[in-house]
Amino acid sequence: MFEQPSKIIIGLERLVLETVGFDFRCRYPQSALFKVTKKIMGTNSKNLFSLAMDMSVDLYRTFAPIKQTSYAMALGLLELSARLLGEGVDKIEQINYADFHTTRQNVVETVLDLLDLYTQHGKSTKLGNRFDLNKFIEVKIIINNEVDNTPHLVRYAHWCTNCDGGEDENLSNGVSVLKNISFFGSNSAKRNGRNQDGTMRFVFDPEQARQERKEVEPYFRDEYEEYEVEVEVPIEPERPNHNPRDKRHDGGGGGWGGSNHHRRNRGKGRGYY
Repeated sequence: MFEQPSKIIIGLERLVLETVGFDFRCRYPQSALFKVTKKIMGTNSKNLFSLAMDMSVDLYRTFAPIKQTSYAMALGLLELSARLLGEGVDKIEQINYADFHTTRQNVVETVLDLLDLYTQHGKSTKLGNRFDLNKFIEVKIIINNEVDNTPHLVRYAHWCTNCDGGEDENLSNGVSVLKNISFFGSNSAKRNGRNQDGTMRFVFDPEQARQERKEVEPYFRDEYEEYEVEVEVPIEPERPNHNPRDKRHDGGGGGWGGSNHHRRNRGKGRGYY
């Protein structure tokens, strides 16, 4: 009765401990975005900066904060905002990325991560409903053409071709979409007592995860042994069937006959006095 609730409580306790111990420090591009916007676009770029700030909220729906530096994300936000509004694109093309300690590859990868988010999951974002889907597709075509025509540019800077034993899998942001839960849905919030026997950990190295799973697998293997035992059960003897409602064979005052006989004898006794 209390087994399943106790597992859920233990799972929540583990999740709280892991949350407290997890390193949530992440790169924030907002301060860097303010600096690069003022330096590249000038002071008359209020609309562009406002759009880029709203876009920075959607940036955390991708893996860019884990992969890129603050200036790489800030330049990616600035470029995508400029291309969506059609303002200052010529200034974006003249940026010297060495001044911001980043490369064009990192900025392009950040922009494509955002474009994948807006084209595939636009309704779950803050800016997905502000622009037409065709506008995002047009910008994505421009960036993809640049990647195809530039030898040193690729879609992903770090690509693992043998992450799962040589099997070709469609990867998104360096993570297998076939074996990882999508962060856009509600699966990450649905625990419902599932996998409460284990501990949730954040592992980004697939090889390390497989090695740890191999080490702990013998401890979670359930082994059963079946055997039969014959037990003799005594059978109780059958009881005779009596009908308590049959009172015709009762002697004395049973039934109406006995009652009338008693009243007649009592009346005769009064007559002799």
